[in-house]
Amino acid sequence: MPDMLKDLRRCTMLGLLMALAAGAAHAQDDTAVTIGYMASNEGPVAPLSIGFHDGLADYLTLVNTRDGGVEGRPVELAVCETGFTLEGHLRCYQELAAQGAVVVLASMTEGAYAVNRAAPQVGVPVLNGGLGQTAGADGEVFPLTFTFPANYLQAASAIVRFLEEERGGSLRGARIGFVYHDSGFGQEPIGLLRQLAADEGFALELHPIAPPGEDQTALWAGIAADPPDQVVLWTVGLMTPTAIGTAAAVGYPREQMLGIWWTTFEGAMRALGPAADGMRAINFMSVGFDVPVYNQLNEIVYFGGLGNGTMNNVGQVDYNRGLMTGTYLTEAVRRALRDAPGQAMTPARMVAGLEALDLTRADLEALGLGEYMAPIQLSCANHGGYGQLKVIQWSAEARAWRNLSDFIAADAEIVDSMVSAEARRFAQEVGITPRDCPS
Repeated sequence: MPDMLKDLRRCTMLGLLMALAAGAAHAQDDTAVTIGYMASNEGPVAPLSIGFHDGLADYLTLVNTRDGGVEGRPVELAVCETGFTLEGHLRCYQELAAQGAVVVLASMTEGAYAVNRAAPQVGVPVLNGGLGQTAGADGEVFPLTFTFPANYLQAASAIVRFLEEERGGSLRGARIGFVYHDSGFGQEPIGLLRQLAADEGFALELHPIAPPGEDQTALWAGIAADPPDQVVLWTVGLMTPTAIGTAAAVGYPREQMLGIWWTTFEGAMRALGPAADGMRAINFMSVGFDVPVYNQLNEIVYFGGLGNGTMNNVGQVDYNRGLMTGTYLTEAVRRALRDAPGQAMTPARMVAGLEALDLTRADLEALGLGEYMAPIQLSCANHGGYGQLKVIQWSAEARAWRNLSDFIAADAEIVDSMVSAEARRFAQEVGITPRDCPS
């Protein structure tokens, strides 16, 4: 009998411990996953930053409300204002890491460069989505930096491919003007453009603009006097409408201008009126509302009074960019949680989830996004994805962007080669030993 009592006590204690463990695991499963955004809602790129924030926040609200979060875990957005400064990015990175963010998003190229250098000490992965240090696409040198859905080299390559197709498959003998913000942001693609010019036989003409670029009369008068066949516009903020308006004033056709994705802000384009008509730009995804996920956003988020901001930017380019980023990040969270159910979500697990991200066209259809955005596949070595981009065109009459091309893939061979070379140069400069990734 005493032995039976001992066994009973042991069973009771074991059952109690199992119950406590189950309760702890359940509580852990309910812990929110925090995504940090280093916003630049104050300063020259405020409309872009605000639009992106609203799209990202609304998508997370949809996932939390419709699905109960990701694998039962709510996903929260923590925001820190950087003031569009390098110092603000470094401060916000530390603050968001202290708040438990498992990934942070940059909103400025120079700020992203600084945060990438700080990442090995802080340990939280950084998304340079469409900005920042292009070399961060090399996951062997930058295990905590990601550059998807596209980086500046992929953008330059896709632009050249589009212009080649437009001219019947060749740019040989053409003249391409590169009008750019004279900073790290504007200088990023010049090496690749020079290489492509040599390989493809076109002339590259560089036209730097010193920030803030409020007076570009002399530059555009020179372009109009000896016009290149195409102008690639690599600007941001006030510099963009100034460039487009001045080009119109001197008679350079907007149909021969193709901008980076930061030239797409609808408010500036509408303010330009007919002067912007025909302007083109490279973009991460399609424009418009014709995908099922917008029906769900309408029904659950907007009509439920849960939307962000004034909702006057819903469906705009930067809003959609935020929605797209929310999709990629929540699916990375899903992979991380499924790979280690019941365990605490950490920055290291988020890195593993991002490196396991693999969304096919069928996956995007199932998520209600159709052909709105491109498939993506990341890995230990590849933190940048495929770099598939679309060209869109502004209609002054419709006061909106229209899709002009299908998805265009960057030249992976030349882009990857340049990314790897720059990443290795950086590693040698700062004393990083690249990790070995499985092939």
